[in-house]
Amino acid sequence: MALITGMDGATATLLAAVVALLGVVFGQVYSAWGAAKRSRIEFELARVEAQIRTFWGPLDTLAHQVLTVHATREAMIRDLEAFGRLHTRSEGAVEAALDYTDPVAVAALAEDPLHKVNYHVWQKFFLPLHIEIQTVIKEHRDQIEGPLPESFKVYLQHSIGEQMRYSLREDHEGVETFGVTGVRWPDAFVTDVDAGLKTARHVQRALLDRLR
Repeated sequence: MALITGMDGATATLLAAVVALLGVVFGQVYSAWGAAKRSRIEFELARVEAQIRTFWGPLDTLAHQVLTVHATREAMIRDLEAFGRLHTRSEGAVEAALDYTDPVAVAALAEDPLHKVNYHVWQKFFLPLHIEIQTVIKEHRDQIEGPLPESFKVYLQHSIGEQMRYSLREDHEGVETFGVTGVRWPDAFVTDVDAGLKTARHVQRALLDRLR
């Protein structure tokens, strides 16, 4: 202001106008930068929330339902064995103890009550859950950048192999698949899904904090 006061009126007016114009330009630039930054954050937030809503969230729920079905089935089998309604697994119901080259033994296993329980639980409970998990992975994989954990590949090998094994027995009479163990359920699958959901939620909270 002292500089402007020492100038003649025209020069002071011009300088004041320039300063005012620079202030307006700076304000607009800063405002545009802030809007662009907020827009980028909102875009990232929408992307992460879509991952939670369509991928990690549903997978986490479904994977834990698989564990719940498994635990419930095991508890039911223990109760049925205790009541004497099923042969104990140490008395001949363990598939691994059978001679799978013996058609009589294989036919007997098909009629074993324990096998019937396992088959029913697979068909009515495990199969629908596996179909849902496979659908989520297939339809929403593009939401996730980069490679998925190795456990996803192992899980797909497990679930698709089980579907093949049971469908062969059901749809093609005479094709027995007892003894075909396939790929076992990967415990790391649930761990990796939990970790993926936790990470996505952490990113979501961080982005929300930046918008405040």
